[in-house]
Amino acid sequence: MTADARPLMLAGRTVVVTGAARGVGRAIAEACGRHGAKLILGDILADEGEKTARELRQAGLDARFARVDLADPQSIESLAKDIAGREGAIHGLVNNAAITNTGGPAFDALEIDAWDRVMQVNVRGTWLMTRAMAPLLLAGATGRIVILD
Repeated sequence: MTADARPLMLAGRTVVVTGAARGVGRAIAEACGRHGAKLILGDILADEGEKTARELRQAGLDARFARVDLADPQSIESLAKDIAGREGAIHGLVNNAAITNTGGPAFDALEIDAWDRVMQVNVRGTWLMTRAMAPLLLAGATGRIVILD
């Protein structure tokens, strides 16, 4: 129960948040954790992700870090296998990870390689992550997906 005697709305639920090492993803993960969720923090930034997980645990939240590269389908599949082996099911997936540092140049100044990388991570990676987590969400019986763009 929270200080105001309301039940924790995510108690007993496991939530995966991608891009959770810092910024918006970290804030989303922390908010979910404060509502009782067990957190799996996915990010390509291993050092920052481990630090975030450690800080959330120090704050009394149930969090672990799992490195994942949304540009690499094998990395995503490995994460799904890891979660299946440890948690068995999840109840929420927050697809937050994205390449966001390409803003600014005019559309005709953006390099093709940068465009392709953004599409590979932000679009294809989100789809692959959702596809890989779907069986775990179904196993959780109450799965929900949030996609930030």
